[in-house]
Amino acid sequence: MSSIKCVGNSIDTNEVFLHPITLELVLNQNTNKICPTELHYVNGKPYTYAPISKTTYKEFKDRDLQKFMSVPYLNLSMEQMLMMYNITSIDTMMKWINNNMDKPLQTINRILMVWIRFNFEELKENNRILINIYKKISKNYKLKNINDDELENNINKWFKNNAADSFHLDLTEYLFF
Repeated sequence: MSSIKCVGNSIDTNEVFLHPITLELVLNQNTNKICPTELHYVNGKPYTYAPISKTTYKEFKDRDLQKFMSVPYLNLSMEQMLMMYNITSIDTMMKWINNNMDKPLQTINRILMVWIRFNFEELKENNRILINIYKKISKNYKLKNINDDELENNINKWFKNNAADSFHLDLTEYLFF
């Protein structure tokens, strides 16, 4: 017998989530994990989600709901995100950069940083390709001019001082700003 998979993450007991239909912050008061997109039954009756009140959940702020609504949480892996742009190798990354140099620097940087994070361990050992990428970015966006040796030293230093799961991981900012 096949089981139905939850779309998105399952919600633990006493965890707050954004209800997918009502767009209200809801507290899971069920004793088990739940999937917000599924209909649940408790004691043979449909389980009704109730929005949480500010007194029930002390840390609740109106701004939290606004953030959830304006920028919904997407649980995409780095690989899925790169696949959206057809980036599967160094060559396709270079091709994507070349074809998108008319886009804002933040757009190029965002996709490049996903690619760097996804390939972090490999690039940590062999990052020569990044010198070419960042020279091209520097020239196109008129950022400060850095020679190859200085660029290589700074890239190596950056890799030494960062991990793939670092919260603020931005090589472009480190090199040029």
